[in-house]
Amino acid sequence: PDHEMLRAFLAEQLANGAILLIAELDGAAAGYLLAEISARPANPFRHASKSLYVHHIAVDPAMQRRRIGQELMDAAVAIGRAENVDAMGLGSWSFNTSAHAFFEAEGLTPLNVIFERKLL
Repeated sequence: PDHEMLRAFLAEQLANGAILLIAELDGAAAGYLLAEISARPANPFRHASKSLYVHHIAVDPAMQRRRIGQELMDAAVAIGRAENVDAMGLGSWSFNTSAHAFFEAEGLTPLNVIFERKLL
């Protein structure tokens, strides 16, 4: 990605209360997790809830299989618990089966499926 666009995007996210966790290994950035906490009031279709949603989690491919992703997820869980959230969630592309295995190993379970139809 364009570094300036990425910098501006992350600055905006942080200004709006996002949580950014950065993992380092041997002095180099190894991965990151971007999340937010949101509270939803009750409505006729659901109870009130407070959740932590992970928008992005990524680990440098050269640094995978070193518990970096697990440590990022553990840190996010700790933040969520400290903030009294009900649950943690995230979305993933259907083809990303290796990530799905990781998420399931981290205790997440599939909740819903989103279908899409291209119109243009």
